[in-house]
Amino acid sequence: MFKATIMVCMMGTFNNPFTCTTFEDSYSPSTDYNVCRTRATEMMLDIQDILNTPIDYYYQCVPLKQA
Repeated sequence: MFKATIMVCMMGTFNNPFTCTTFEDSYSPSTDYNVCRTRATEMMLDIQDILNTPIDYYYQCVPLKQA
């Protein structure tokens, strides 16, 4: 199981943590890494539509611990 996490930063300011925001997938966790990557891409496109400014995106598919 994987959870998509997106970090969005203003262009050219990745080294300044005050200019970045992190988004986590609120849907259920992905069962496969490739499904997680697809979900991360969907999230990045949605965020781009909402913010409508030049920004840098970084994604990560975080493995979740099995209970």
